[in-house]
Amino acid sequence: MTKYIFLHLHKTAGNTIGEFLKNAYGSKHFLEFELDNFFDDYIRLIPDINYKMIKGHFSYGIHKHINSQDDYKYFTVLRNPVNRVISNFFHIKKEKDHIFQPLIKKEGFILVDFLKNKVDFHFDNLMTRYLAGEEYVNLPIGSIDDKILDIAKLNLTRKEFILVGIQEHLDETLFILNKLIKLNPVFVLPSNINPEKNQESEVLNDEIIEVIKQTNPFDCQLYEFGKKLFKESRSKFILTIESLEKLPERTDLGLVTINNTPFQKFMTVKNSAFINIKGWAIDKKSNKVADSVYLYIDNKEFFTMYGIDALDIAEIYKNFNLRFSGFQTSIPGKDFEKGKHELFMRIVSNDKKYYYETDPVIFIIEDDNNKLDQSQNPILKNVKPIYDFLNKKLMVQRIYTETNYNFETLNGLNVENMMDNNLIFEISDEYIVINGWAFDYPNRKPCDGVFLSNADNDFVTIMHNREDVAKYYNDFDIVKCGFEAVIPIKYLDEDFPLFIKILNFDRTVYYKSYEIPFKKLFK
Repeated sequence: MTKYIFLHLHKTAGNTIGEFLKNAYGSKHFLEFELDNFFDDYIRLIPDINYKMIKGHFSYGIHKHINSQDDYKYFTVLRNPVNRVISNFFHIKKEKDHIFQPLIKKEGFILVDFLKNKVDFHFDNLMTRYLAGEEYVNLPIGSIDDKILDIAKLNLTRKEFILVGIQEHLDETLFILNKLIKLNPVFVLPSNINPEKNQESEVLNDEIIEVIKQTNPFDCQLYEFGKKLFKESRSKFILTIESLEKLPERTDLGLVTINNTPFQKFMTVKNSAFINIKGWAIDKKSNKVADSVYLYIDNKEFFTMYGIDALDIAEIYKNFNLRFSGFQTSIPGKDFEKGKHELFMRIVSNDKKYYYETDPVIFIIEDDNNKLDQSQNPILKNVKPIYDFLNKKLMVQRIYTETNYNFETLNGLNVENMMDNNLIFEISDEYIVINGWAFDYPNRKPCDGVFLSNADNDFVTIMHNREDVAKYYNDFDIVKCGFEAVIPIKYLDEDFPLFIKILNFDRTVYYKSYEIPFKKLFK
């Protein structure tokens, strides 16, 4: 059986990748070590655990310590040594209990002092040390040489090393990793964002850059070598879209949310650390999942993580081969200025021979320091009744006959998946955004309205057309069955679950949905 080892080098996006892998494999099959060295008691546990992936601050060669007949494959991520060293320093600075805090607080050490005084091997060719092997990790500072560098390079080219990723190309790294390991991932936002990032940029001057390069020459060479290996991997797994045939017809797809706001053809979003975009797409011609989805904003190409579980799409099409047709991407917000931006997508066919291209859509980015005016949000336009319904009840009789409806997403998360796994929605945003579809199934007519309910409050939702649902039921009389709601979290009581009331066509009765428990993290 093939198992994978992620060599997490310090300050190289390991937490983000680790969360990605943990969500993809589940905690049962994902084993994470926080240890920097080998400990026999821990290593002995590994063969007895039903894991498929292990992650830790290991050096190359850990597989030799595992008493197992499994086939082990490695991958790691390199980072520009200048940025890695600076990030390492600020990591120490923000950890109040770190062993080197006295040097910072009492001695007044700054980054250049750590480098010139040879304080720790983490500032001395760390990537070369770990990738050369465990016997080189704790060598005295200044001991790394060309011979050890050559060993590290050789290890990266061994057959068991499937990928050398680059943090500066993290989206492409995850894209290739997904292709290599064939995951069905649950996407996660980049984590462990340093709150002192602005301070990091302030210390980045010519002197610091030169000192880092002088004290980490072998890491600089290893990084350049790793970029060449990454370029080779990229050429194997990332297509040149323009070399494929462009189909004139459209495929079926959906942009679901941008920054947890249900997608509209003309919408406004608040700039933040990351612009998070979710959706789904299929290869309509073959009636299969696509190979990949590429996103273009202002003609700049971005990779998406394709293959995320989209069970609702499979159910709508009555084709479970389409289940893993979801995609998501997270793009640094700093890449975009405020104002209007144009977005379109290209969807590569399942056989990688052609691609579909969508029409462009427009979205507007507001300043991060200017609170988004929710009254300008298309979803909230003309939705004053939301507040009119506060503390009022829907005064019609409850009927206990079932109707057809579907919760789809709540703040961007798949409701059905969360409920199936008995998970509670933890809401950290100022607004709750929920969408789905519903109609008056017993009467085969559109419902007169859908209300999101919590405790004694009923909130109006906005109804819109859902041609996919009408197509599924072969009844275009029910096409206006989609619903969306944006509710300020302050009006919700977490002691009571969320559910919807579906008003029948003649307003005489309503149907009640199942209940969704939630917890407020935003107060």
